[in-house]
Amino acid sequence: MILRHLTILIWFRTRAGLGDVTINSTNVVDLIAQERFVEFFGECQDRLFTITRLGIADDVISNKANNTYIAERNNLWPIPQQEIERNSEIGTADQNPGY
Repeated sequence: MILRHLTILIWFRTRAGLGDVTINSTNVVDLIAQERFVEFFGECQDRLFTITRLGIADDVISNKANNTYIAERNNLWPIPQQEIERNSEIGTADQNPGY
């Protein structure tokens, strides 16, 4: 399935005249993230959600020169208390760290 998606990605890049791209195990996530940024430019906050989901928000957003960092707890959302109360399989101990 991943190969199919990469084939489609290459097809779109070729159709757009963006040229060939070498895909390997080290750059595939970066390539897909970059394509998402280009495709969804200006739409909502998709970029923030994507870089957070990929675990690279601190690298992309943080300003090391000004000692501005993304807190580790911001990589996960809290599990709503209402959902914890409704589901007998989870408890407050299952809450994401920092919440």
